[in-house]
Amino acid sequence: SRRLRARGIAPPAPPTRVARDSAGHPLKDRHGQALLVADERDADYVAEKERYQQQLAVLMIREALRFDERIEFETRPPEEGDWRGFADDLCREFESSGWSLGDVGLVCQEVCRLSNLLDGAVREAEEVFTPPAPAGGERPNLRVHVPSST
Repeated sequence: SRRLRARGIAPPAPPTRVARDSAGHPLKDRHGQALLVADERDADYVAEKERYQQQLAVLMIREALRFDERIEFETRPPEEGDWRGFADDLCREFESSGWSLGDVGLVCQEVCRLSNLLDGAVREAEEVFTPPAPAGGERPNLRVHVPSST
């Protein structure tokens, strides 16, 4: 998202390497320039991609739990600056609390699932509880039903 990118959290780009044919010769374009391909098996890239995914997961969990008064994180978000470092510190905090990467992944998956369910429920409720606007810009008459206490 734009907000994550603005805070310096973006997916890594794979390095490129020269494309080669089955004999090991460089492939060239019609101008004689070597063709480059993304090297998604590069060890540094794979490690950085895994780090990025971990950062996203812990940030999503923190955001989902941020207003839960029963949960307090020791790691504080930066006023400005190093959000990647903040995410890495959150990863360490989860780890020191006994969470495995698998635990973080499962909770993150559930947060996403619930978030999507909530978004869908809001859209459905909006359709049910928000009647179409009347023609001519008139305001609809609202009737409130108060159940009797008898």
